[in-house]
Amino acid sequence: MIDEKDIREKVDRRLSGLREEEARRMRIRAAINAERQAGAAVKRRISPALIFALAALLLMASIAIAEHLNLFTLFGKTDQRYANIAEQANLTATEAAEVNDENLGQATAVMNSAFFDGQTLNLAFQIEQGVRYEAHTPDADELASMTAMEAMPAAIEYPSAAGNDILMAYNQALANGTPFGYRAYTVYPSDHTLTDDGVDIPPYAADSAYTEDGVYAEMREFETPLPAGLAGRSELNLSIQLYRAIHTVYFDGQRAYQHTERTEAGEITGTVPLTQGAVREMYGEGEINGVECRASARVSPMAAEITISSEAPFRTFLTAPPQGVDPYDAWIELEAYDEAGRKYRAQDAFMPEEGCTEGTMAFIGVGELPETLTLYVFSAWEGMDAPEADRNGITGIAMTVRKE
Repeated sequence: MIDEKDIREKVDRRLSGLREEEARRMRIRAAINAERQAGAAVKRRISPALIFALAALLLMASIAIAEHLNLFTLFGKTDQRYANIAEQANLTATEAAEVNDENLGQATAVMNSAFFDGQTLNLAFQIEQGVRYEAHTPDADELASMTAMEAMPAAIEYPSAAGNDILMAYNQALANGTPFGYRAYTVYPSDHTLTDDGVDIPPYAADSAYTEDGVYAEMREFETPLPAGLAGRSELNLSIQLYRAIHTVYFDGQRAYQHTERTEAGEITGTVPLTQGAVREMYGEGEINGVECRASARVSPMAAEITISSEAPFRTFLTAPPQGVDPYDAWIELEAYDEAGRKYRAQDAFMPEEGCTEGTMAFIGVGELPETLTLYVFSAWEGMDAPEADRNGITGIAMTVRKE
């Protein structure tokens, strides 16, 4: 049987090499995410007449996909935010990429839907017939070209994903100490999403799923705020590079080996219009532990950026961590709630320098614009008993829509 505890210990060892700052950031992000619901490019010579006809067919096919399967609706089944904005998530243009591969057949990738509100960007795309696994035993020459690696069990995340039977057989071989190998043929996307003028938009999180037909779907959520200049654009012209890979893994009963061949395989593109009127300015002020504080926010359905300032350094009036807590393991948290009690989840932690009286934090939205927000500010540290603010005795700052 596969030992899940052993798998966890191996993963922990992989993380142990991280610098302290990276490990702490990972812990914070893991806590945030736990809250959430919860090749060379393929070229074919065709006549100019066919180019126009194929472009028209691709456009109609892309529109049909968007009309019949808006991926915001799919991801909205586990995250209500996406369901709330599904009707507003669209593309004014999208171009699919077809990758013809002798091992996969024809794989098709296309941007499906997107929501750009000026604060952040959410983008969904899909890849059809982009994965195939097969059992494979390398010969002596092939094995000699492979690189040794730790014999780690393969992750099996989706019951409906292609190749799960092969991966389960591999994991069982590891547990039994018997030789087994496999080869995976994949078409997959780059982690980078670029604008047409070369801006690499920083991602915050990504979620993936498979449709009932076995099509791979991915939702990317980008950091708030977007890179300078993007928020003021009326549309974003985006592209994602595709790659084709052959990944071979072999376990000889004692040691594991791997080898990957990768080539570019074209790109998918799309134009995302700005959703007008999606950003709301809010403001409030109040007193926290006897110190006057002010808060301002730019809020959209999918994100918020909140700035708080105080008349005294934060560390002088917020609760200090217990004695012995490493300063690097302590931070300040902001929690914001709308009129319905929905929490805006922070994208990161706020670690003020000595004497700091102002800070800005980015938050994930709730899928709708708020009428009011209540902001709480408090100290937090590694190992604290309460994972959230104990708001008994803490005064929140009431924020309302700023009047022009």
